[in-house]
Amino acid sequence: MNADLSLVNILILFGALQGLIFGLILLFNRKHPGAVFLSVFMLTLAYNSFETFNWSSGLNSFLTELYPFVFIYLLGPSLYLYLLSLMYPERKFSGKSIVLIYFSPIAQFAIRTASIAYHILWMNDYIQTETHPEQLNKLYFGYSEYFSAAVFIGFFMASILEYQKHKLTRPSRLFSKENQERMNKWISSLLVAMGILSTLWPVTLFAPYVFGLPEAVKYYPVELLLVAFIYWIAFAGYYQSRQIQLKALRSGEYDENELAEEFGKLKKCMEGERLFLDPELNLNKLAQHTGINGKVISTTLNQYHDSTFNDFVNGYRIAEAQHRLTDPLHQHLTISAIALECGFNSQATFQRAFKSKLHMTPKEYIALHTKK
Repeated sequence: MNADLSLVNILILFGALQGLIFGLILLFNRKHPGAVFLSVFMLTLAYNSFETFNWSSGLNSFLTELYPFVFIYLLGPSLYLYLLSLMYPERKFSGKSIVLIYFSPIAQFAIRTASIAYHILWMNDYIQTETHPEQLNKLYFGYSEYFSAAVFIGFFMASILEYQKHKLTRPSRLFSKENQERMNKWISSLLVAMGILSTLWPVTLFAPYVFGLPEAVKYYPVELLLVAFIYWIAFAGYYQSRQIQLKALRSGEYDENELAEEFGKLKKCMEGERLFLDPELNLNKLAQHTGINGKVISTTLNQYHDSTFNDFVNGYRIAEAQHRLTDPLHQHLTISAIALECGFNSQATFQRAFKSKLHMTPKEYIALHTKK
């Protein structure tokens, strides 16, 4: 089938190709914070443009029609995570939090896959029900189009709230002052673009009902806007990704007040939230919980507390063990059981740490306390 290569379709096609190339380039950029999320965002825009070119040019390829209104759900979560990565470069996202933020596209993909499976089984008489696959398709298309816009608008509002909170926080030490200013301008530009899209998207969906526009042409305004957005973000985003890059941490960049502030956060996690009781606690886990970069934690403990991460955590565990070893309420427990309850992985590790700190074994400590 010959494709309709009108000027509009050519612009859409070249926009899709440009978004695809820029998205792939971003995958290999390790210095720009959140580059992988911006890459997913760009690849989603590229796929959407290829999808638009498919129906607009008359190609009607099976590949882009198999999962309609699925990948478009990636736009909001990806841009939200990218903005968070820019605002808080120290933050490390756990797999659980990423899955939670991407829940809507994951759920949409699962629903569409189940619908396809049902269609195949129903057509081959593996299942016999009165529900025709077309009924499920009608239901799927009925909600997907509107819900995709709602999801994007929801993440746009969440991005605004995060940016307002970010303005009240201390600038990240991972950015130079120049990069901090450039990053703020770049975020503002992205939020303006998201705001325009968040306005035009629902207008496009309801235009046929309000203005009586035919269904065939209602998508052109928003699709052309997305193409223009791709051209803009491909050039501007490429430039910004080359300019806004993390700098290497150097211990000399931290003054006493900054180290005291970070150490106060770590103490709060240990004394208030008692994270030391978690036997699986490590540097990465503490970094994810506090939002403090792992290198910053190590630097803070080394310079401000003159200790390592393990010494810092084990200090709290040993103090807790000292209390339990002499507490009548815990006399029914063995030393090994108390060690495990205090966060140690084994009695041997507990014995070494305890003796290293107090210069006596747990049994000797109990005996000394009993004499007193």
